[in-house]
Amino acid sequence: MTDVGHQEHSYYISRYPVAREATVYEGAIDLKFRNDLPTGVLIQTAWTPASLTVTFWGTKRFEVTSATSPRTSPVPPQTLNIPAGQPCTPSSGGEGFTATDTRTLRDLDTGQTKTSTHTVTLQAVHRPVVCAARAGARSSARN
Repeated sequence: MTDVGHQEHSYYISRYPVAREATVYEGAIDLKFRNDLPTGVLIQTAWTPASLTVTFWGTKRFEVTSATSPRTSPVPPQTLNIPAGQPCTPSSGGEGFTATDTRTLRDLDTGQTKTSTHTVTLQAVHRPVVCAARAGARSSARN
């Protein structure tokens, strides 16, 4: 499938592969792709209250491999201190960084390869939140 348009998350979410993910937000952010191959594709969806699975069925024409670079240009999150008496949930925050994914497609019929790279810069996220100590309690940070 050809990537017609997508937008990465603005920060790193560990359940997704770095530099190989997209965000979808109903009515605002979409994932768009097109089938440029001479064969059809069936898109099957299945869901439960806890998950959504999308399966693409078609004729395999390429072997696809992907390699992600080391993370560079680290950006530490900024600390947010919440005053005593304010609602607060402590968190440890997450570092921002830049990474590149290199994708190689090998045509199964001809053996020819095509390589493309995609670089993303992810923001620092969930600033470390430090809750002010209440009388008799200590502040802490956790995920």
